Amino acid sequence: MPTGRVSRLPRARMVHHQQVGGLFQARYTPFAAHIAEGRPTDEAGEEFVVFNPATSEELCTVEAASKADVHRTVEHAHETSKSGAWSQASAHQRAVVLSRLARSLEERVPQFAQIETLQTGRAIREMRAQLGRLPEWLEYFASLLRTNQAFVAPTQGQLLNYVQRVPLGVVAQITPFNHPLLIAVKKIAPALAAGNSVIVKPSEGVLSVLPGYGRTTGVELVSHPLVRKVDITAPIIVFNDADLESAVNGAAFASFIASGQTCVSGTRLIIHSSIYDRFMEMFVRKVIRIMRRMGSPNNPRSSMGSVISPLHLEHIHEMVQARSSGTLLVGGEPMTGVSPLDGFDFAHGSFYPPTVIADVSTDDQIWKEEIFGPVVVVKQFTDEAEGVELANDSRYGLGAGIWTQDLSRAHRIAERLESGLVWVNTHHRNDPSSPWGGMKESGIGRENGLEALNAYSQSKSVIINTASAEDSRLKDDWFSEENYQALPPGSTTSQALGCAQLISNQIAQGVQHFNDAHLVPDVVHSFNPSAILDVTFTDPTNNQEVQLVSGMELSTNQTLHEPKFFLTFDDQSLEDKTFVLAMVDPDAPTPQNTSLAQVRHIIAGDIHVSPGSNNHSQLVNSSAALTEYLNPSPPPGSDPHRYTILLFTEPDNFAAQASGLINSSADAVRTGFNLSTFASHVGLGDPVAGTFFLTRGPPANSSAAASSSPSPSASTTTARGNANGIIGHGQASMAVLAGALVAFLAVTVTF
Repeated sequence: MPTGRVSRLPRARMVHHQQVGGLFQARYTPFAAHIAEGRPTDEAGEEFVVFNPATSEELCTVEAASKADVHRTVEHAHETSKSGAWSQASAHQRAVVLSRLARSLEERVPQFAQIETLQTGRAIREMRAQLGRLPEWLEYFASLLRTNQAFVAPTQGQLLNYVQRVPLGVVAQITPFNHPLLIAVKKIAPALAAGNSVIVKPSEGVLSVLPGYGRTTGVELVSHPLVRKVDITAPIIVFNDADLESAVNGAAFASFIASGQTCVSGTRLIIHSSIYDRFMEMFVRKVIRIMRRMGSPNNPRSSMGSVISPLHLEHIHEMVQARSSGTLLVGGEPMTGVSPLDGFDFAHGSFYPPTVIADVSTDDQIWKEEIFGPVVVVKQFTDEAEGVELANDSRYGLGAGIWTQDLSRAHRIAERLESGLVWVNTHHRNDPSSPWGGMKESGIGRENGLEALNAYSQSKSVIINTASAEDSRLKDDWFSEENYQALPPGSTTSQALGCAQLISNQIAQGVQHFNDAHLVPDVVHSFNPSAILDVTFTDPTNNQEVQLVSGMELSTNQTLHEPKFFLTFDDQSLEDKTFVLAMVDPDAPTPQNTSLAQVRHIIAGDIHVSPGSNNHSQLVNSSAALTEYLNPSPPPGSDPHRYTILLFTEPDNFAAQASGLINSSADAVRTGFNLSTFASHVGLGDPVAGTFFLTRGPPANSSAAASSSPSPSASTTTARGNANGIIGHGQASMAVLAGALVAFLAVTVTF
C-alpha cells in the first residue's frame, strides 16, 4: 500500500508487522486533499482500520476521503485533463511513460506481493505468481499505443472521413478486495493509455487515489458530473471423454484459488453421469489434500489462505447452512485449531475450508447465487443439452469451463454457453490482449485488449470535402434554382422528384459502372394462391409499347409469397439501353436438381430464361416455358393478384408519366427506380436514363384502370393498379423520393 505524499502533516504513526518490518508506515491520507492546488486541507475525514484477515491484526489506519475531497480531486483531475499535459501527449510519449511504470512496478513485485498477502489473507505463492505478470498489462497497452492506427471510413462521394480516438477525460475506478493491485493495474493501464486522468493513485492530477467507504466516497465519486466513466468489477462442465486427472486438477484450481474469491470461480461443477463416481472420488481426495496443506498465508508451502473478513466468513457459512438439499462431502465449518503444515492457529483468522456439496437442488440459493468463497456444488448431467442448460442456469455469466477431448464438441458447447469467457481444458488463463468481461448480470464492458482501450476513449469523425470548388458549387447548393426547376412546379410529386434528383446525383457521383442494383420486396401475406406478372417495355426509338410478358402466373403459398426483383445494365455500360430484370421466387421448384432457383430475364426484345444451373448452359427462349417453370396452373376459383412492371427509357416523359400514374385515382405506383441515379453526369434529359415501376392490382380492373388513367404519353396507358397502394393518402412524394434513392441500396418494398 503506497504511503502517498503527505504534505506538511506530521501526524503519521508507525504500524510495524514482524514479517514486513515497516512496509506500512504512516497514516494514509487522501492524495487530493493535500496535493490539489498545492494546498493542505484542515478538513479531517473519517478513519478506518485495515486488518490482516488471517491474524486479525491491525495493519494500518486509512483516512477516508470526504465529499469535499472527492470534489477537489475530480476538479483537479479535470483541470489536468483540460491542460493537455497528458490528454494531448503523443501516443509515443504515453507509451514511454507506461513502459517506465512497468519497469518500476517489476522492481517492486516482491514488496507488493507481501502487502497483498497481508491485506487479503491470500497465500504468498498466489500473490507472487499473480503480481509477477502485472508489468505485462502496462507493456501491452504501451505497445498498442505504438502500433494502433486510426482508420478512414469508406464514406461515399468526394469526402475523406478519418476517425480518431480521443480521451474521455476524468475516469474513476473502484476496485474490489480480491485482487487489489491486479485489477487496479488492469484498469489503470488502458485508461492512462487512452489519455485520461484516472482517480486511483497519486501523480500530479493524472492519477489520484481516494480511499474511503462506498456509502460516502464511492457514491460521491460515481455521481460527480465531471466523471466520464466508472469501472467496477461460473460453471465447469466435465464430459465423459475428458482426461480425468487434468479435469480434477483444473476444477480444484478454478474453485479454490484465492479461497474461491474470484469473479470466475468454478463454484458449480457439472459432471457427466457416466464418470461422476470416479470423478468425485478423485476430486474429494484432491480437496482433502488442499485442506491439509493450509497454513500461514506467508508460508510459501501453504495451499490456500483466508477469506477477506469475519463478516464474509459468516456469510459463506450461512449460505452453506441454509441449503435445503445436497450432501456435504468435505468441509462445511469455519476452521479452528492448528495447521499440521506449520502450526498456524486458524482460530485467529477468517478461514473456511474447501467445501464440496453434491446433488444440490437447482432451486437452492447456493446454486443460484455467487458464494464468493471456497464452496463447490456438484450436479450430474446425461447429455449436452442438459449440461448446457445447467451451466446457463444462473443470472451471472462471466466465466465457464469445459473439459473434453472432442474439439468439435468444445466449439459447439462454447458457442451455446452464456458466458463472456469460456476456457477449454484449462481455467483462469488470462492475457492483456484477451478481452475479459461477462454476460447477463456479470457486468458491462470489457477489460484487456483493444476493447478496453476503446472503452476509455471516444470516437471523433473528421469529414473533409475533397471535391473541387467548382464541383462543390454545382452539386452542394441545396437551394439552387436548378434544383427547384427539376420538374414542372405545382405538385408535391414534382417537388419530391426535384429533391430526389439532387440527392441521387450526390449519391452516384463518380460512378461509371454498376453490376446490380436491387429492389427487394418484403414478405407478402396474401390469401391468394397465385399471382400474375405483366412486363411492358416502351421502345425509345419509336415510342411503341411492347408487351413482353402478359398474364404470367407466379408461384405462391397461400399464406406467404416472397419474390425478389433485381435490375442491372446488361453489359455494365451506361451507354447501353439494354436492361436485365432478374426475378427470384423462393417458392418455385428447383429444376434439374440445381441448388439455386433463380430466373434471369434479359429484356432486349425477347425473354431468355436461365433455369439456375451452375453453368447456365440451358436457356429457355419463350414466356410459355417461363410460365411453366415458375408455376403450375392456379387452383380453380382463385383470385390472383397482378403485378405489372413498366420500363421507361424516355426520361423526357418521366415527369408526365409519373404524374399520371400517381395522380390517377385508379392507379397506384408501388415504387419507382430512377436509372438516372446511376451516374452524376446522367440527367433527366439524357436518353440513357429510365425508370422502373412496379404496380399491383386485381386483373379484373386492369383494362378499366388503363383506359381511365390520364395519358400524358402513350406509355402511361400500361399502368395497372388501384388506389389502395402506398401512393395516395398524401404519401406520393415520399414514395417517389424513395424510388429515386434506391440506386445504391437494397430496399424493402411490400407488394
